[in-house]
Amino acid sequence: MPPLAHTLDLLAMVRTTAAIKEMPLDMAQDSFDDQYRGCGPAITMVLSALNHSEFQKNFVLAWAIAIMAYSMSELYTDFKAAMHVARHSPQEYRDNFHYKTLHFLMTQALAMLRDVQKGPCLDVVRRDCDIQYEAQRGDSIRFGLFIPMWLRESSDKVMLMPPFETFEVTEYTQEGDKKQIPLCSTGTSSKYNCKWLKGDATGGSLGG
Repeated sequence: MPPLAHTLDLLAMVRTTAAIKEMPLDMAQDSFDDQYRGCGPAITMVLSALNHSEFQKNFVLAWAIAIMAYSMSELYTDFKAAMHVARHSPQEYRDNFHYKTLHFLMTQALAMLRDVQKGPCLDVVRRDCDIQYEAQRGDSIRFGLFIPMWLRESSDKVMLMPPFETFEVTEYTQEGDKKQIPLCSTGTSSKYNCKWLKGDATGGSLGG
């Protein structure tokens, strides 16, 4: 799968009055990063939430609903936590990851957008005031989550970065309470692929 963004700047402005969470940038091995390569149709058949007629007729609708749902703050928080649970074991994924449909639809939606919007890669930026990123120049990293970014030339346009996209840290600078970490996309990398098909459970009507 080709990269979504060419370069990314992480800007961290430290808040002296708030608790700062330190976040080392690495390959996020504890994330659930399935790209569903080569098994999209098979996954669609086994996820019962996708067997509703309106989704079968118009997957664009399903993709749009998935992206909109993810933007809801409460679901966003729960989904991030669930993705960390899913990676522990096949049994945890089958029994306790209740967002299989959402994860699949978001991954497919981003892949479709990437194919439709072919062209030069984009420069995006992410600013955080309550996270202190740590990295070294030359490191290879992933975020391990679906994470929102903003186009550099337009702060009102948001992009989602998939958990499996990889970056190289090209620089690391700090001036006072401001850190800047430019990254360059290097492709994609996944630990899992088509994991749902290797289980023995059936999907639920809401998340699974």
